[in-house]
Amino acid sequence: MKNRTLGVLIMFLLLFVSCAPKKVEPENKEKLLLTRVKAYWDLRIKGAGPQERLPFERCGLDPKCKEAFLKGGSGNTITYYSYEILGVEYPDENTALVKIKVRYKTPPLLGFSFEQTGTFKDKWVYINGQWYHVIKGFSKEW
Repeated sequence: MKNRTLGVLIMFLLLFVSCAPKKVEPENKEKLLLTRVKAYWDLRIKGAGPQERLPFERCGLDPKCKEAFLKGGSGNTITYYSYEILGVEYPDENTALVKIKVRYKTPPLLGFSFEQTGTFKDKWVYINGQWYHVIKGFSKEW
């Protein structure tokens, strides 16, 4: 009886340890981040629409936000020509601010539009083992 109880206890412990969430090493997490950032910005350069970008957006994890995101992508948008990743900051272990330099053109204003270059911090969050792009609005993030 004692050996059987010990055997059940060992089996339980092995099952518990094998099911415990595994912590991702920081270097693997960064590699995953950079892979996702590059894939996302490659899509932006190609002019991909909301449907193609949705798997990268945190907004896609929320049904209401997803619906609005897919409906809102049909107007005049910024045209991106190139991007360069300049660095990454981690405010916490599940948030990354990716410094990006982009060459772009905005929709015409009064009939004029010019190519520009800008640098900004693109926010990404780590959720359930995957990095997602965060959309920044005037008063809210999605």
